[in-house]
Amino acid sequence: MKILDIKNWKVFYKISIIPAITILAILFIFYFIFMPLVKKSKYKDKQENVKQTVEVAFDVVKTYYKMSREGILKEDEAKNQAKEIIRNVRYGKDGYIWINDYHPYMIMHPINRSLEGTDFGKVKDAKGKIFMLEMVEKVKKDGDGFVDYYWNKPGESEASPKVSYVKGLKEWGWIIGSGIYID
Repeated sequence: MKILDIKNWKVFYKISIIPAITILAILFIFYFIFMPLVKKSKYKDKQENVKQTVEVAFDVVKTYYKMSREGILKEDEAKNQAKEIIRNVRYGKDGYIWINDYHPYMIMHPINRSLEGTDFGKVKDAKGKIFMLEMVEKVKKDGDGFVDYYWNKPGESEASPKVSYVKGLKEWGWIIGSGIYID
């Protein structure tokens, strides 16, 4: 083929090919190597942020559990006080923490109190995943963990990817969780 024979190319094309190949190589490296690494790093950062938040809330709940066990507070009183403290925790732009049980019924939701007592055992995300049951299974199996799903941001009609971290307090049958959008 005549076009592949570099000896027949004009000088301009011979000079232009090296920068063109260099630019394409840089774009390839950026798009297929660097960008996935950045996305993975950001995802890990978001996971760590949501995990730390839930860990702090879990420690608060565990403290109230211990106070009820030691007789400092009655169990119902300890549960109510723990719920109210967690209800008021906020982080970032719109981050919050919820509490559900192992069924999963919503025990405490700080943004929408009307969800409390609601059965989330059949609620599906935008892709059809019954994410709360997956959270329950994760806690039953490992005690804690991450669950990815899709949920609508406040005021938006299209679902966005979200990662949640959940941790169970078996003694009360509670799962403390929080989620963060990753898009």
